[in-house]
Amino acid sequence: MKIIKYVLKTIPSIVASTMLVGCSQAQDVSGLEAVKSGMYEIGKEHSYILFSYNHLSFTHPQLQFRKFTGELYLDVEHPKFSTLKVTIDPSSIDSNVEAFDTHLKSSDFFDVQQYPAITFSSTSVEKISEEQGWIIGDLSIAGISRPVTLDVRLNNAAKHPRTRKDTLGFSASGKLKRSEWGLTLALPSVGDDIELVIEAEFVRGGS
Repeated sequence: MKIIKYVLKTIPSIVASTMLVGCSQAQDVSGLEAVKSGMYEIGKEHSYILFSYNHLSFTHPQLQFRKFTGELYLDVEHPKFSTLKVTIDPSSIDSNVEAFDTHLKSSDFFDVQQYPAITFSSTSVEKISEEQGWIIGDLSIAGISRPVTLDVRLNNAAKHPRTRKDTLGFSASGKLKRSEWGLTLALPSVGDDIELVIEAEFVRGGS
């Protein structure tokens, strides 16, 4: 019984110690100085482009694009000279509802037959801190181009433990009004405000 009581008393401290070690390992990240300047390509295996909106005040559906490419030119010493270009295939839209996907691809929304690509091209990069910054650029959807601002956080910059290639990890978010790109169907019942969420890995020289 004494042994059992001792084990039960020590379990919480063991768990706490394990959690602290895990947290310290998770926070062992590097800044841009850990990698080299140059051209980086988006790694598709661990990158995601999602958006959400207000649906009749009931829910905020989460949709994503399955196919996209991206090129980042990184200037480590002068991040403001870095550039980003992203191309999205709108026909890869995934709402988890096939009939809705078909409607989104139609001329009511993305009109993928006439406009087979959504593009983003940066116009400026502003560094706020070692981890935070803004990427401002032109977003083109269905033939209309307008400026958007992405709030970007650098999660890590280091050699990938498996490939040994310089790799960058970013989390980004942004807000826009779909009506500004001519996507006005079902307004105002279905919300105008769109929330963008992006998780991206960039690999120097490609993946």
